[in-house]
Amino acid sequence: SIYMAKKKSTTNKIRLTVCGLYVAQIFFLTCGFYQFTVEGKGTDFYSCFTGIFYSISSGNVQVAIQAIIVALIPMLGFLIFSFDKKRNIKNIYGVLSSVLAVFLIIGLTEMHLGWGSVLSVIFYFPIVFLSSMGIFSNIVDAKNKATYSNR
Repeated sequence: SIYMAKKKSTTNKIRLTVCGLYVAQIFFLTCGFYQFTVEGKGTDFYSCFTGIFYSISSGNVQVAIQAIIVALIPMLGFLIFSFDKKRNIKNIYGVLSSVLAVFLIIGLTEMHLGWGSVLSVIFYFPIVFLSSMGIFSNIVDAKNKATYSNR
């Protein structure tokens, strides 16, 4: 009938799940991303945004650029997955940018990972997995659409 709810495709479920993971990634940027141990004071944690501020104010351009890219990857990922409903560009971005982000986070923190960066690295693995599944799901959806439109 006309009023039946449209069945959500697997591709759409994957897309919405990855959007949620990117929102979590953006939250992790504001958490303890870097860990610094100062003798006599204990351990301090800085967010990614604090790291951007300090690296710019100290004139450390390379670290500033890396930290800005680490911050932009989940923001752009959320926008791309939000607006790209049909094509595979979002999935390719999800795989490539996640791999890049993990290497940048490890290089940026020099293995002095705070809990925000640890969770961020962990959450990039399901993004890669779901984006890879999304590529194949998109292909299956396209084949099904072609099959049913030829009948």
